[in-house]
Amino acid sequence: MAKILLAGEGWGAKAALHSLKITKIHQLFILTNNEEWRDALIQDGFLCVNSMEGRFDLIICAAWRPIIKRSFLASARVLNIHYTLLPAYRGMHGTVWAILNNEPKLGFTIHRMNEFIDDGPIVYQYAIDNDFEKTATWYMEHFNQKVQEVLLQIVDGYLSGNIPEIPQDKSKASWVGRRKLKDCAIDFTRSLDYQKAFFRALNPPYPYPFFILKNQIFEVHSAGFHHSSVVTDYGRILNIDDEGVWISCDKGYIICKKIIEQDSGKAISYDYFKIGQFIEKLN
Repeated sequence: MAKILLAGEGWGAKAALHSLKITKIHQLFILTNNEEWRDALIQDGFLCVNSMEGRFDLIICAAWRPIIKRSFLASARVLNIHYTLLPAYRGMHGTVWAILNNEPKLGFTIHRMNEFIDDGPIVYQYAIDNDFEKTATWYMEHFNQKVQEVLLQIVDGYLSGNIPEIPQDKSKASWVGRRKLKDCAIDFTRSLDYQKAFFRALNPPYPYPFFILKNQIFEVHSAGFHHSSVVTDYGRILNIDDEGVWISCDKGYIICKKIIEQDSGKAISYDYFKIGQFIEKLN
């Protein structure tokens, strides 16, 4: 009987747990920094531990944030579930970055961890066409479902030696950084095509796109897009009608349809805004 440790939190770790918990031939342990989830797991009879130290045959990381020491990785078998198609988009928030860059395919990778960022050999990959319509939320939920379906099978195959490790091609690698809240501010100097990708990428659990007016933050929960070749001021409200508040960007207009004042969480009437107002730039 193999001893398996699942380390992580959030929806990625929960998807992995759904797959692994049905095993009859392995002993499963869980490590998480989410105290609420840990308490629930213990109540449900799962074995929770406080560290990775121990004689585990395999460790699986799913949204595990703490850095694992190089010396530990050299002596343990640790697999990581990374939600991009490695070697591209190594780093944080890869699916969002991939959508922003209009990648033709999206997916996730299960790879063995080494001392470098998302660099270790690939054990499994799943890819799907980017339809340029669905949101990051849809894709992430789809990937979670796929993890639930295949992870236990991958683990069994890997432990038995039937699934090989395939080295990554570093010549095709790219790296991205962790996105911050300020990265969710709408940059009206960007093209209309970029704005479409931006609004697809930013959906819960990620923050919504937002703009600032009169020192208030307004989230845009729903938007439309209107192409125009007319050159005009970027970030200016130039039309208000039944469709929404039209704010100019490069090569068109973002039509803000559902606008939420962030502090109050209340929907804001279009009447609050005035034609000619400029959206404040984020410092």
